Amino acid sequence: MSIVAYIQADLEKNPFLTKKILNKPVIEHTLDKVFGIPEIDNVTMVLYQNRANYHLNYLKDKYSKLQIYFSKEQNAGKRMLEPYKYTKPSAILRFAGDQIFFDIDKTREMIDILLKDNIDILYHNLDNGLLPEILTYDALEKSQIEIGKFHRFLKFLNTNPHSLSLKKIEHPWETPFYSFYIRSEREYHIANEILSYNLDYTKLNIYGDLLFGDTGLYEEGWFKSFLTKKSINNWEEPIPWMTYPAIDFLEKRLKKDFKVFEFGCGYSTLWWAKKVATVTACEHNSSWADTIKQHSLENVKIIYVDLSKEDYPKSILKTGEKYHIIVIDSRDRVNCAKTAVNSLLPDGIIIWDDSQRTKDNEGKEYILSQGFKKIEFTGMGPIVKDKNETTIFYRDGNCLGI
Repeated sequence: MSIVAYIQADLEKNPFLTKKILNKPVIEHTLDKVFGIPEIDNVTMVLYQNRANYHLNYLKDKYSKLQIYFSKEQNAGKRMLEPYKYTKPSAILRFAGDQIFFDIDKTREMIDILLKDNIDILYHNLDNGLLPEILTYDALEKSQIEIGKFHRFLKFLNTNPHSLSLKKIEHPWETPFYSFYIRSEREYHIANEILSYNLDYTKLNIYGDLLFGDTGLYEEGWFKSFLTKKSINNWEEPIPWMTYPAIDFLEKRLKKDFKVFEFGCGYSTLWWAKKVATVTACEHNSSWADTIKQHSLENVKIIYVDLSKEDYPKSILKTGEKYHIIVIDSRDRVNCAKTAVNSLLPDGIIIWDDSQRTKDNEGKEYILSQGFKKIEFTGMGPIVKDKNETTIFYRDGNCLGI
C-alpha cells in the first residue's frame, strides 16, 4: 500500500509561494507540514516548464525526499498523472503549494476513511484550504480530462454521471472570513499576522461570528448559506442564488398570477413556486432535476434536456407558452437570451443572473437592441463571498411596474 502527496504549484500564477513569513517562503511552510504526515511515503511536484517555476527547483536540495519534475504538459490533470503511471499509488493527497494551514490530524483521518471505506475521492470544501483532496490512482486516471477542463475535477463529477464513489468531509474551522490559502495581498497579510503572533486560526470562525454576527449579512442568512452551501435565508427557506438587492427588489413586486420560466432549476424554483402561479424550468443535469422534482410542487414543471440530443435554448419554445418572467442562469446564455425575448408576454421581463460576466455581452446587448432597458443589482448573494450582479431587463408597461 502506497500513500503519496502531490503538491500542485505554479509560481507564475501564484507569486506568493516564495514570499516569506517568519523568514520562510510560503511553499516551505506547506512542505514542512506535508512531511509531518507519517503515512506519506513520498512527496512529488510536477511543475509546468516555465521560467518562473525553475526558481522552485531549489526545494529538492532542501528536502531530500521531495521529487521535482518539469513538464511541457499544460493540462494540470495530465501533469499529475505523469509521476504515478507505473507506481499507481493507493492514495494520492493533493495539496496546493500555499496550503499552509491545512489540518494534519483531520488529513490523517481522511486517509483512514478513504482506505477503509474504499472511497475513490475524498474531499472538503475546495474554497478554503483546510484539507487536501485524497483520491485513488484509478479516480485520477478516470477524471483527468475534467481536471484539465475545470482545474478541479469535482465540478464535473458532481454534475455528470460517473462510477466513482465520492465523499465530502466537513470541518469545524470553516469560516467565510478567510480561505486559508495565500493568493492575494489580504490573505498574505492575514497569514503573516497569524503566524507572527501565534494566533489560534482554528477559532477564526468564532471570532468572525462575534464581530459580524449582528450585521445585515446575518439577517439575510448569508452565514448559514455559506456554511451549508445552500441558497437559503436565515430561516433556512430556499431563495434564488441571486444578489440580495435583486431578491429584495423582486419580492415586493411579484404577483400570484405570474408565469415564470427558468433556464436552470434550483432553490430559486422552490422560491418562485410559493409566489407565482406556475414555474417551468429546463435543466441539463438529470440528477439535479430529479432532486428538485422530489419536492412534488403542483405548480412546478421541470423539463430535463439531454444536451446530446436537444437544443437547450430552444426548450422554452417547446412549451408553447409566453411568460411574465424568464430567468437566465444556466448554459448557453447568449442563445437563451435570443429565444427568451420572443417567449415573453407583452409586459414580460428577463432576469440575467451573474450578469457581470463579460463573455455573455453579446446576449445582453441583443436584449437591449430589442427595446429593453436594464437595472443592475450589484452586491453579495447566498453561498459565496464575492460581489456579483443580477440584471433585470424590462420595457415600458412591464409586469413589475418599473
